[in-house]
Amino acid sequence: MDALDASVAEALRSIRGVAGISQAEMERRTGIARTSYRLYEKGQRQPDINALARIVEACETSLTSVMADIERIWEQRLARLRVSVPGNVRRLRGCLLYTSDAADERSSVD
Repeated sequence: MDALDASVAEALRSIRGVAGISQAEMERRTGIARTSYRLYEKGQRQPDINALARIVEACETSLTSVMADIERIWEQRLARLRVSVPGNVRRLRGCLLYTSDAADERSSVD
């Protein structure tokens, strides 16, 4: 699951939660099989525009609102990634420098 799939899944879980609708009720209101809807919320499958329109209507929200949620979640995920990457790069750089110095020491002894 990529970050966009995860963002869509999180937004779908969120709007359903705010609406107070179970997955069984979502199935009844939208005609989307519960198994399919569960895959949407897990990010393992993406709803087409028709399914998304039925979901939005069932939750009594707007497509614009859902898209804004997806964008907000996406931006949060990217921000976390931007924060974690520099730290990981510093750790990797330190590791590479350490192993490089150790290799230099071994070759100078031989």
